[in-house]
Amino acid sequence: MPGVNSNDFTVVSGNIGAGIDDFKEAITGDLLAEKVEVTADLVNDIATQYPVIERSYAAIVTDGKNLADIYTLQEYRPKEHQRPIVDKLIEKGYLLVKADLKNPDAVILISPRFELVKNCSVYDSRGSDAAIAVVRDKETGKECVVASLHVPGFNLNKSKIEADDTAAGSEYLDLVLSTLNDLQAEGRKVEILGADMNAFPEKYKPWFTNLEDQGFTTHRLNKATNIDPKDPNIFKEIDFVFERHPAPAAKTIYSMLFGSSVEPADPNQFSLDRDFEPVGLGDYTSNPSDHRLLKGRVKLF
Repeated sequence: MPGVNSNDFTVVSGNIGAGIDDFKEAITGDLLAEKVEVTADLVNDIATQYPVIERSYAAIVTDGKNLADIYTLQEYRPKEHQRPIVDKLIEKGYLLVKADLKNPDAVILISPRFELVKNCSVYDSRGSDAAIAVVRDKETGKECVVASLHVPGFNLNKSKIEADDTAAGSEYLDLVLSTLNDLQAEGRKVEILGADMNAFPEKYKPWFTNLEDQGFTTHRLNKATNIDPKDPNIFKEIDFVFERHPAPAAKTIYSMLFGSSVEPADPNQFSLDRDFEPVGLGDYTSNPSDHRLLKGRVKLF
């Protein structure tokens, strides 16, 4: 349950995009990855399970087991899709933090152990939003900055990336970093960013370099967090968590693997959130999104 240790908290981050069309794409991608022949009839047959899956998705939150203290989620967009995971978290007392938009993409949900100090959410000239919040731990009185990002993407299949491809994402990240740096100048401490980057370092490094040059550590799975159902050979790792502390020696994120905390043996300190992971081929009762959620624990100072 959230807040078991008064000096650390659990973060879950990921893209929850899952309408019926998203769901069809997600299962198609997973089936192709398992080298299962996919036909239109097969996809449509499985897609008839979608209403049941939406209820199951929410049921994971309803039972209250292994809930995180903070969620940084992308593709909320309530005007387009139902998002049962968000609805159920709000019913359980989580506070939704978002930009002042009618159809926000990036959101943060904080558990009752935290209180909102300041909503600093922003959106750029293209309307791409980032949820940014200063929150205070009621148990310790300590504050941290949390952000949920969905960076505007480009075609990762292109062999040559042009400046025009990355202009929207670069503008977005510049705005987010400017906001975060202003908060850091006010003396804020731990900063946690959950992001759908729509890129990965091996394909496009500058966005990651920009974050790292400004003191952020990149936490990654080094495995696909997103499968492209249109091309089963493309397994993209585009979901990441970044963290920044005032002093490099104060980096203290450690992993939570299958519900058990462990000290990190390497810098890749986040794992898949198995509570929202299909356990086998044909079992889509947990997460119909084509993204996989990341989970880890963060220490406050």
